[in-house]
Amino acid sequence: MTKLSAHVAQTNLQLYRQLLDAQYPLHEIKQIHEAYMLTALRSAGQLRGSGKAFVAHLAGTASLCVLERAPCEVIIAAILHTFYRANHVSAADKDGMQLANDRADVSAKFGVEAEALTHAYFINGYLDDAGRAQLAADLSETASRYLQMLVLADNLEDALDLGLAVHGSSHDEAERRGSAAWRVQRMTNETESVIAQAEQLEFKELARVFRLLLVENQQALTTLGLFTGHYGSFRVG
Repeated sequence: MTKLSAHVAQTNLQLYRQLLDAQYPLHEIKQIHEAYMLTALRSAGQLRGSGKAFVAHLAGTASLCVLERAPCEVIIAAILHTFYRANHVSAADKDGMQLANDRADVSAKFGVEAEALTHAYFINGYLDDAGRAQLAADLSETASRYLQMLVLADNLEDALDLGLAVHGSSHDEAERRGSAAWRVQRMTNETESVIAQAEQLEFKELARVFRLLLVENQQALTTLGLFTGHYGSFRVG
């Protein structure tokens, strides 16, 4: 692990320790544990493009939100942020019966606020820029702010442990969004705007992490070259 990555949880136990150290109440940690167990079952056998277990990505995304001392419902949404998509709900069927049942289940277990944020993240992934702007306008100012935190934390987590350099193959074309070089270039292009957004929203830790991760991944590409891997997630077994 790099020094930076060592501060971001990759397992549920590391996440619980981080929450305890940050003095989250025990009843909230219990809820976060229940969310982890729920999504761990659904994502079993699923890997990130780097080969990392998908559930580790979910723990890491939540951990980055803990660095910002996000409230419990945001940590739960971070853990569940792919819960609806992991069920292979298509864009055309995003309001279908299975999703409705899942939403009711999540809401009953974790509360309306955590579910609404989880659903907003799911919908956000299918929208263009105009649609995302409208979604943000439809949410409360607080919910919109936390949705942006989830999106940023999700993107940053992939870059831990030189993940941007591990993802992709040397023969991938940029159009496939598979090469590590393409991913780092995208991150580089977005650096200033993303950091400005994080600082405007007072996500100071995420802004700091973003800068450090970008440098780590650029150095890995320069000194180590590209590794072979997959872009996106895939399931084994």
